[in-house]
Amino acid sequence: MAPRTKTDEDVSGHSLRHAVLFAVGLRVVYALAALALGGNLTADPRLLRGNDFTDHLMSRGHPLAYALLGVWERFDTLWYLHIAQAGYDRQAAIVFYPLYPALIHALSWVVHPPLAAALAISTAAAFFFAWGLEELISLDYPSGTAVRATVLLAVWPSSFILFAGYADSLVMALSVWSLYYARTDRWGLAGVLGFFAGSAKAVGAVAAVPLGWLAWRKRRRECWTAVLPLAAPAAFSLWIRKAGYGSSAAAYAAHWRTHVAWPWKTLADSVRSFFATPPHLILQLNLIFLVLACGLLLVRRLRMEYRLYAVASLTLFLTKNTDPLLQSTMRYVLAVFPSFIALAIVLEKRHASMIGVCTFLALIDAVVLYEFWRWSLLV
Repeated sequence: MAPRTKTDEDVSGHSLRHAVLFAVGLRVVYALAALALGGNLTADPRLLRGNDFTDHLMSRGHPLAYALLGVWERFDTLWYLHIAQAGYDRQAAIVFYPLYPALIHALSWVVHPPLAAALAISTAAAFFFAWGLEELISLDYPSGTAVRATVLLAVWPSSFILFAGYADSLVMALSVWSLYYARTDRWGLAGVLGFFAGSAKAVGAVAAVPLGWLAWRKRRRECWTAVLPLAAPAAFSLWIRKAGYGSSAAAYAAHWRTHVAWPWKTLADSVRSFFATPPHLILQLNLIFLVLACGLLLVRRLRMEYRLYAVASLTLFLTKNTDPLLQSTMRYVLAVFPSFIALAIVLEKRHASMIGVCTFLALIDAVVLYEFWRWSLLV
């Protein structure tokens, strides 16, 4: 690993400024894009009828308000807003973990409407995710690697979801900072943040894998906190069963066209479908990005705890056999942040390649965002 050439204060200051630019810059870019597209975002009424809680969507009569808020009133966001206001009142809702809707409910006391509260939380979480990612990378790699990884994250297809009313940016911010504090031997903070990560999404529990690896290597008594990311999902699972909703696996099968399967079965089904006629373009793109994320884990300079985290995250994702297959894969790969570190390492000193890769990824991201805003693509 290349040693740092700057003081810790310099590195932290740069990563903080980059995170502000990441969060504020992308939020402004998305608002301007929504304003520019305007009437082109009209959705087919049949697409709206296929989604829940679409009876009272924001009117397009106020273009600025719609560009800032209304375009994000999509898919899972509606579920999080419903849970924030009505709680877990149906079995279909239990696939959504409680931390994000609880934060929306709390912030809604001072920020209105609740959608604005949801977007404020996701934007703040995106800031902390970008900041924590650069801080974590800078422990081992040159500052340029950290910056490249953040840029690649910003243009990755479906990265806009970090700014939507989804819990992805929240769980990733908590997971990255949990790992950072474990790396810097602050195990109390690492455990608490890991616990909250496990409260935000199922993938948050995966933070226990790198924390456990680091705890085993350090052999320190306080490292027991490495198991805390598993405690929150376990408690939530017990609560939903006690409430009479059954398991999340049952809810997925009954309401979300998803069932639990061995990871290799999901992967084998996806590979077979890749060559189907007529081709399923979204499935093919999802599989390509999944394979890319897996291939990047072979980069030699990647730390072992990052590999373990990535393998555990991808394995958890592949246990969900969806219809259509690999649904939302590009979004789920965002959680595999070691892939961005590996790609940043590969593109070191390859400026032309970096520009080309970023341009290619940004174009796909723009298309996916457009279709997401028009309700024609679930991300």
